[in-house]
Order: sequence, then structure tokens, then C-alpha cells
Amino acid sequence: MGLLHAKKIIEIENKGLVELVGIADVDDDRCNEIFPEHPSRREKNYKILLDQVDAAVVAVPTVEHFTTVKNCLDAGLHVLVEKPIALTAEEGDALLSLADRNQRVLQVGHVEWFNPTLLCAVGKVSEPHFIETNRLGPFSKRGSDVDVVRDLMIHDIDIVQRLFREEPESIDSTGVSFITDKVDIAKAALYFSNDRVAHLNASRVSEVQERNIRIFQGTEYFFLDLLKKEFFISKFKFGNKEKEDEVRAIKQKIDESDALLNEVEVFVESVTLGKTLVNSAKAGVSALRTASRIVEGISS
Repeated sequence: MGLLHAKKIIEIENKGLVELVGIADVDDDRCNEIFPEHPSRREKNYKILLDQVDAAVVAVPTVEHFTTVKNCLDAGLHVLVEKPIALTAEEGDALLSLADRNQRVLQVGHVEWFNPTLLCAVGKVSEPHFIETNRLGPFSKRGSDVDVVRDLMIHDIDIVQRLFREEPESIDSTGVSFITDKVDIAKAALYFSNDRVAHLNASRVSEVQERNIRIFQGTEYFFLDLLKKEFFISKFKFGNKEKEDEVRAIKQKIDESDALLNEVEVFVESVTLGKTLVNSAKAGVSALRTASRIVEGISS
């Protein structure tokens, strides 16, 4: 993810809004391989760069998030940190407090909020009653330092909680380890106030990649394919004895935009304005808190 973030920063560098000052990686060879023609500094230890920059993108293993982000905030930097915000909700709360105290922007990389398919749906979803999500994919070492809940499912936890505008009252969860010594396949049922429910399914040992969301609201059914960038709305019209029930599926037009590029651009804008515009640390901690509850349920 660090490589991808650096690429996007270079893309917007030409707009004169930001300058890529340096890239840090504990692997010297990899660090030097990344855009070797770019004049930015290359360091093995990121701390050398802290007094040279205004902001940092942190894309390190999750277990290193807390220490790395804390050091950046202590140095007075604004930070965009990849999801999850930290390994535990307690660490996330500590980073949130530090960012508030230092009046720094702390944005969390829940990139789906920049996915044009989700953005198209958000304006149409007002009172969801039932949500089902599927996030499946083949195994990758990236993210395998944590369980699949904090690696993949946390995206959907964040989406569901923002659509329901609260954390769940209770949770039922199950999962298994398959390749790693952590949970690789997980299912969770989240129960919210007013009988609202969300079913979340995540796997990082699936042969086929799948990322979709089904949302039921009143007499409407929304289907979002976040990979194919497809969005359908089905409207149910219930007839009487003279008229048959009617179902109409309407495909929505999706704007083909670059989610990660949009995320980095919003981070730069947030730094300029001095306030987090999207994906605040508070939302990141909330999603992580629910993820921890899901993992605890599996363990028990």
C-alpha cells in the first residue's frame, strides 16, 4: 500500500499542492526501487524525515501502526494511516486523543468511502433495515499480520455502522483459521437498535474475489458490486387483487473515478484546511472496536 500511496502522491504533485519529500522503508533495496527517477529522499529509518515534512502516510504492518503514528503526531505531523487505525481500540483511542490535543489531521484509510459505487448509493440509502456484505479474496501476505476481521471485514463494519449511524448492540460471530494462525474466514451478525440487522462475511482464502453489499430499505433493495462498480436498485410495488406485484431493477450510472487517488487528495485538502474531512480517527476507532468484539466472540 505504501507503494500505491507514493504513486498517487506523485500524480498530484504536479498540481503544486503537495511535494513527496521522502520515502522510508526498512528494506533498502525495495525503497530504492520505488520510482528511482524521483528526487525524493530515501531512508531506512522514517524518523530521519520527521522534521522535514508536514504530513505522512503510514502504510506499515498493523502491529506497528500505533508506534509509528504516535511518533508522527508527536513530531507535529498530520497523518493518513492505513486501516485499521491500530491493533486495538485502546491504541486507537490514544491516537485519537493525541491528534485532538495536537490539533492534527488523523485520517484512516477506509478507501471504500471513495469508491464511486458506494458514493452513488450513500445518497439514496436513508433508513436501511437489513444489510448483507461479502468480502472474499485469495490469500495475500499483505494484511496477514492480523485476522481477516481487521484485515478485510473492517471495511464493511465501517460502512454498516455509518449507514446505521451507531455501533451494534449485540454480535454473534464465528470463524476459523485455515492458512495462518489467526482467523482467516469469519461471519458475523450485528444487531442494532429498532430490529436492524447486518450480516458480514469475509474470507481471505477464496478462489474468487468478491466485494458486494445488499441493502434492504422499505420497498427498495440495493445491490452494490464494489469491484465491478455496478449498482442496482430494485423497487417493489405490491399490488392488490386486480394488480400483480411488480419488481423493477434499475441500473445506476457510476462515475469511473480513482478511489485511492481521491483519498490522498482529500487528505491533502484536509491538511490544508486543518480538519479531517472524510474517514476520521473517531470512525476508525469505532470500526476497530466492533472488529475486536467480533474476534472476541469467535475466540469464545
